[in-house]
Amino acid sequence: MLNIKKLFVLSLKLLAVFSTMHAEASVNLSVPLPVPSFSTAPIGMHEPQVNVSGQQVLKQATRLLELQDLQAASIELRQGLGEHKPTNAALLYTLATIELQQNQTKSAVSSLNQALAALPDFTRAQSVLAGIYTQQGEFDMARPLLQAAIKRQASASLYGMLAYGYLKQQVYLAAKAAYQQAIVLDGLNNSYLKGLLQVNIALQEWSSAESILQTLLSQQTMEAELLLVRANIAQHRGEDIAAINSLQLALSLNGKTSSQTNNIRWQLAQMYLKVGAFGSANQTLTSLVNQETLPEPKQIVVALDYLLIMGQAKQVKQLASSLLSNPAANQSFQSELWMLLGRAELTFQRDANAASAFAKAVKANPLNGEAYIQQALLLRSSNQQQAQILLARAADIETSAVRALTLQAQILLDIKAYDRALLALTKAYRLAPDTHGLKENLSSVERLVQLAQTQL
Repeated sequence: MLNIKKLFVLSLKLLAVFSTMHAEASVNLSVPLPVPSFSTAPIGMHEPQVNVSGQQVLKQATRLLELQDLQAASIELRQGLGEHKPTNAALLYTLATIELQQNQTKSAVSSLNQALAALPDFTRAQSVLAGIYTQQGEFDMARPLLQAAIKRQASASLYGMLAYGYLKQQVYLAAKAAYQQAIVLDGLNNSYLKGLLQVNIALQEWSSAESILQTLLSQQTMEAELLLVRANIAQHRGEDIAAINSLQLALSLNGKTSSQTNNIRWQLAQMYLKVGAFGSANQTLTSLVNQETLPEPKQIVVALDYLLIMGQAKQVKQLASSLLSNPAANQSFQSELWMLLGRAELTFQRDANAASAFAKAVKANPLNGEAYIQQALLLRSSNQQQAQILLARAADIETSAVRALTLQAQILLDIKAYDRALLALTKAYRLAPDTHGLKENLSSVERLVQLAQTQL
């Protein structure tokens, strides 16, 4: 959006040689200067009037720059500073362009600030300094300079910088107004349209966003980024099929191996799951799990869990097995994948396979409390003692403690061990008193204990 570097390079190529105005306009220089005089500047821009000695300094600096002697040119400009403030402003501005060419941004900022101290309404210095601050993300520093420059030179680029700063600081209404002004002055600049598009999305003005997006798509070659935006807008408007169509087109334009391609695949898989297109979701997820870079493990687990709930156990087994062989899958992720495999086996009533998967989940991550719980549930009927041992381990893990203690209490109630069941529920209640139904269950077991004691 901000092409400040080009501005600096152009400024250097032209060299900011300042001609005098009014009385000094008739001074005849023996060597033609390679830049237009300030008399050609846009009406309303406030530019310095340079005296004769200042012009000689600029002329000498021009010669040195043509010889690529930037250091000597900088020295010449510094030595030329005198009592005439407008001339000083011109020399300091020219010095700043040289410093920027040498990537001496801090020095350039200092020179530009000195130029503005000498001539506070120096429009060109305001614009360049605002551009530097904007590139550095110092939007509060840039804003008053831009606003002052706009009063004299209402250009699209200045409004664009102003809008960009507001956008980055999430001041969306001001950003919208500034982008609209930039577009009025330069309606063919797609960067302003894209900025306004971001603002409309942030403000959830979907109709306006769609209109801008159509304009962008009609003005340039189809871009995957714009199609992703269109998919996002469609999703927010509840148009899932339109979102899928845009994602599919973006995927076809974006190649096969880039990280953005994988992001598109992931979004597409989620949309397929949402609309119940499980075959397409499985195909898309399969292409993802074989990549070196994977989506966030938690996101994958949620997607596979949803597939399992929707009766797609066979697909879950295939995907989880592929992921287990992926080098990107760490131990914690592998443990979650074994859990999914175990649950998938349970849907086929293969308890032995499920128990083996849950045991591997524990091996991969000994802090996977749910894996202990699933093992205990499988042993609940055949080996209550071992089930209690496994639940005790799960109860020592914070994330599974309440569920494990509640299951412990259920098993103890089955064998009429009311006192021990009450103890387990009391511990659970202390850990999570707001758990739904836990307080009522605790009260019921307390009554059972009291009843058992009266019968002694």
